[in-house]
Amino acid sequence: MQYYSTRCTPGLPVCDLSETIYAEYVIYLRAKEKYSGHPLRSSMNVNGCIKSNTVCTYSRAVRTFLNWLYKSGYVAKRLTEDVKLPHKDDDMIVPLLAKEVSAIDAKFDRTTNNDLRNLCILHLMLDAGLRCCEVIALTPGDLIFNSQAITINRSKYDKSRVVPMAPPLLYMLQDYVKAFKPSGILFRKTTENKGIT
Repeated sequence: MQYYSTRCTPGLPVCDLSETIYAEYVIYLRAKEKYSGHPLRSSMNVNGCIKSNTVCTYSRAVRTFLNWLYKSGYVAKRLTEDVKLPHKDDDMIVPLLAKEVSAIDAKFDRTTNNDLRNLCILHLMLDAGLRCCEVIALTPGDLIFNSQAITINRSKYDKSRVVPMAPPLLYMLQDYVKAFKPSGILFRKTTENKGIT
């Protein structure tokens, strides 16, 4: 709205919108700086323009509205015609190297309860790809040691799935279950009988 309010005459009927307004909007977004106009921008450590994914998200909403104007007969021409959106960002996710994982593991003392629990939590995310919310919702019954698998119940989009358990994770979890004998929620605070959050 801020863009249109600065570029359109107040009270301009939608039927008189410029044929290039959508293309101009996309160009404006592509040059827009991150957090421009934000009151705390000067104290933020941000540089550069907004990402292509953000440009696509904003542009899609406006395109939907402009296409509705055309289909409803408010404008005579499809204002979004021949305007291509930028390609989405393909941010590559680089996994940790084996030596980096070993360096992290070395920070934990597997003989202490807290460290063993935290190491299990870390490797459930690293090795099995579980989300934080999935880890804290695990129960002992979700660990199927004889099949080397973990059952994830009602996760994202209310879907369930089964993920394999790598041998090092299997041994860690077996040690954890033997030491803690958990019931209900798998991972609890060691100082009080509450699930971790």
